[in-house]
Amino acid sequence: MPDFSKEEAEKEGERAKESKKGKKKKKKKGKGGGGGAGPSQVPEDGAALAAAEEAELAAALEESARLEEERRAPDEQGSSSLAAERPPLVEEEEPPADFICPITTEVMSDPVMAADGHAYERTAMERWLATKSTSPMTGEALEYTGLFPHHMLRRQIREWQEAGR
Repeated sequence: MPDFSKEEAEKEGERAKESKKGKKKKKKKGKGGGGGAGPSQVPEDGAALAAAEEAELAAALEESARLEEERRAPDEQGSSSLAAERPPLVEEEEPPADFICPITTEVMSDPVMAADGHAYERTAMERWLATKSTSPMTGEALEYTGLFPHHMLRRQIREWQEAGR
């Protein structure tokens, strides 16, 4: 009987390695239960059952560790074939062009609308208007130098930034 238990534990370990991430676990069978036709293939010996479960758990943990290592490897090594397969994170994605201030070329935090119809970062546009009265985009004279908060654009930028966290 001990040889059968050892052999059964090895088979269980192989089955666990073949199944992806150990998702397919064998149902535990009760003592003496064959569940139907024929003799039970799981010995009634509790130690053998524990050894089989331990082998399956070890294989699942090994697979999990391997997958976690593959997931971290591209970040640590820089570039990898896995990094090319993986879709970029929102943080890594380029922001939409409408979120970028034409003056600072950075994502706006306090966008305002100028008389030329374009959105700018408030502080950058205020500095621009302190010395000039033209549009930074078109170069034409601005009839009106007032700035209006662009609430919808600000909300869209914040939603985009929060999705990246």
